[in-house]
This record gives sequence, C-alpha cells and structure tokens, in this order.
Amino acid sequence: MITVTDRVKRHLERMTSFVPGCDFCVHIYWSGETSDNVRSSDGGTVWTKVPARGWMVGELPYPPPKALELQVFNFSGVNVCISPKAPAPFPGGVVDVRDDRLCLVL
Repeated sequence: MITVTDRVKRHLERMTSFVPGCDFCVHIYWSGETSDNVRSSDGGTVWTKVPARGWMVGELPYPPPKALELQVFNFSGVNVCISPKAPAPFPGGVVDVRDDRLCLVL
C-alpha cells in the first residue's frame, strides 16, 4: 500500500504553478548499484562502485514518457508512477515532503 500525504499534493501543485501547462506525478523507482572506471596515473584501471540506494522518489512530468514503462496509479488524487524495473516489487510506503523535497518512508 502507498500513502501520499497532503503535503505531496501541495508540493506538486506548486511545481505545476512554476511550469504552466505541465502536470507532475510522483515517480517511485529503484536505484541499483552503479560503477565507473578511470585510468590511474600508471595506466591501470581503477573501478569505483556505488552500492544500491534502493527505492527512491522524485517528480516526473505527467503523463510520463512511454519509454519508461511505468505502472501508473492514483492515490488520494495524486498520480504515482512506479518503475517495474527492480529486483523485487515495491513494498509500499509513505510519500511525504521534507525540506521541500519528496521523501519515501518504507
């Protein structure tokens, strides 16, 4: 289950007021492990790995691009798009606003 607070609705309405003609939705997605490599001074390869951050939340224009293949739901009058590309289904949680940014509490 997903709970969307009234603060999220007001946050998205404020964003829409800054970009006339554009609606926004909540985007819940999986942030997996990333890696990058660079050359060291002796010509060797140095790998940097960043561990998975897990489930994240942000805003997207609505409707979202079809190429993202998102599942779209409506909770409390707020469109929520969930990325199906994750190692496991989204377990549910609370979407809220903290410091003028969306946050996700699992």
